[in-house]
Amino acid sequence: MNRFSNKEGEKVKAIGYGERIEQIRKSMKLTLEQFGKLFDPPASKGLVRNWEIENNLPNKDRLLDIAMIGNVTVDYIIYGESNQNILEKNNTNIDPQKVGQRIKQIRLLNGWTMEHLGRLLGGSPKSTIATWESGRNLPKKKYIDKLAEISQVTAEWILLGEEDFKDIIINNLKIENTKLIRIINDIENTSYEKKINPLAVGKRIKELRQLKGWTMEELGEKSDNSPRATVSNWERGTNFPSKKKLLLLANVGETTIDWLLSGQIDLKDQTIQEQEKEIKSLKRKIEQIKEIVVNYH
Repeated sequence: MNRFSNKEGEKVKAIGYGERIEQIRKSMKLTLEQFGKLFDPPASKGLVRNWEIENNLPNKDRLLDIAMIGNVTVDYIIYGESNQNILEKNNTNIDPQKVGQRIKQIRLLNGWTMEHLGRLLGGSPKSTIATWESGRNLPKKKYIDKLAEISQVTAEWILLGEEDFKDIIINNLKIENTKLIRIINDIENTSYEKKINPLAVGKRIKELRQLKGWTMEELGEKSDNSPRATVSNWERGTNFPSKKKLLLLANVGETTIDWLLSGQIDLKDQTIQEQEKEIKSLKRKIEQIKEIVVNYH
């Protein structure tokens, strides 16, 4: 049985955490493998599965990552406790002034004014935010939960400050960095040809043939002696011409491969330019994240 030390240092049984981790993963509609890639370093599919069937408990860093990904607390993952239970259990440990300092820290780090933070929290006036930050009043649970959600920290940290804020921010940035890298890989691995509709290509091949007044046999002869049946398959979209055949079709038809594939001229160049622009933007964001992480150390 997996055991975990609680705040008093007592060894307690961790039961049901696997189901809660699985719920977080499924709520994001991620496979075991996709969920594992959100971590730095990534967790293997088998390791995530072991967490979910409770063969082993994630280490402290992994638990913190899972809590932030699922916008829950570490206590919730381990014990099944809600933010309300934590608030009630630790009410005597809550220092309103320190809570206010953490709220201000969140606001300043995100570059929000008091007015803007108030709007994000559903229309709370600037004066209310000011009383929270000064420690004169504690926010209600719904505002704590909302603030945790929009700032990607835990309600537990806002209330108790028991986790290192710097580590929370850096872990969030690492998760964001991993997601951006995955997006870049997806873009780079998706060539424009994968978006081609074979039926539409076939329709254009037929259009070209009829425009030239050729029979299927004649077009086949001009396409490296391809048989009539092959030309028929192209036109019906059941088979896709090879790159060599596409080049021949474009040459004899006095058009371009891009037109045959897409109905547009220079689609490939346009698509590649769009992909390169998006990749450049994502890489710039990754560099910004790295700079923030370095400045925090």
